[in-house]
Amino acid sequence: MFSIFLEIGLYTFCVITVWNIVWLSLKTNQYQQNTFAVIIPARNEGQRIGALLESLHRQTLLPQTIIVCDDNSTDNTSEIVKHYQQQNVLIDLVRVPSLPPTWTGKPWACYHGYLQLLKTQPTVQKIVFLDADVILHPKALALITQNTAPVISYFPSQKYTSSDIFLTPLLNWLILTILPIQLAETLSNRYLVAANGQCLVFSRDCYQQIGTHYAVRRILLEDIDLAKLVIQHGYKLSLQFGNLIQCQMYPNLASAIQGFSKNLIFVTNKWQAIILIVIILALCMIVLNLKLWWLILLQRFLVSQFTKQTWWESLLHPIQIGMLGLTAVISLGTRLFGIVSWKDRVYKI
Repeated sequence: MFSIFLEIGLYTFCVITVWNIVWLSLKTNQYQQNTFAVIIPARNEGQRIGALLESLHRQTLLPQTIIVCDDNSTDNTSEIVKHYQQQNVLIDLVRVPSLPPTWTGKPWACYHGYLQLLKTQPTVQKIVFLDADVILHPKALALITQNTAPVISYFPSQKYTSSDIFLTPLLNWLILTILPIQLAETLSNRYLVAANGQCLVFSRDCYQQIGTHYAVRRILLEDIDLAKLVIQHGYKLSLQFGNLIQCQMYPNLASAIQGFSKNLIFVTNKWQAIILIVIILALCMIVLNLKLWWLILLQRFLVSQFTKQTWWESLLHPIQIGMLGLTAVISLGTRLFGIVSWKDRVYKI
């Protein structure tokens, strides 16, 4: 009986995946000319932000300004940004004040980027928030900013650098396996919502209407709460995937587990988080169903192809699912202890 439930669960996840891939592939986009600005929160990103700034310099459509918000970095982040300022006059380096106790780090940095934007380019029509660890295809900004959708959350193609291969590639797979995206975009239900803070594109009016990052100032996983505010205010949230943007999130497996466990804690309220963790553990059990291994690998291969990730890392799926299960357990334990550490800062849950 238990194996039957596992098979039903596997078929259900496969149907959701195929449905998502077909619908996203056939979905049409509309475009119109927009002015836009880029805001980049950066804390101790000296080793990675240079690649992003270089890719921004090569864009076929340039922003009005690129605001880099140095959030009290203790490394050479500011020096790297100043170096690229000599090549690109669009770069504006902002020193973010010390973090107050009523804010979390990323919303604080993004909000100060927005305040700087109001001073320098208050009339831009779109605002693009990028994490410092992404790299853009030359046509990326032209395609994602001229899209008429009021809000776009772009899920980059996830790349790995070392042992993080045992967890990082699962990010896009999780969304495409669990969330029926057409329903999420059509129904605009706050409980059917996903977003990726690595790249968020807002119309200026929408961003101001939802309260800017000030509205999520206490939140560690601010992208999900921003997405919920978008839905609550009657705007449509569009999800996109592909290699217009690539991301190298973590340098190793340990940091990947830390990052994923943080996200699982805050992805929803505590009961929904527990439900999500149960789903992840169920996925771990499904992997043990050797009779349908061909279907598991086929589903994973389809997702890797669709998200422009290397196909052969799909063969590591059993190990990756095991790491995801371990991460879910760590996440639940962290919630019970009530303290999480991120970017050299400690937060109470």
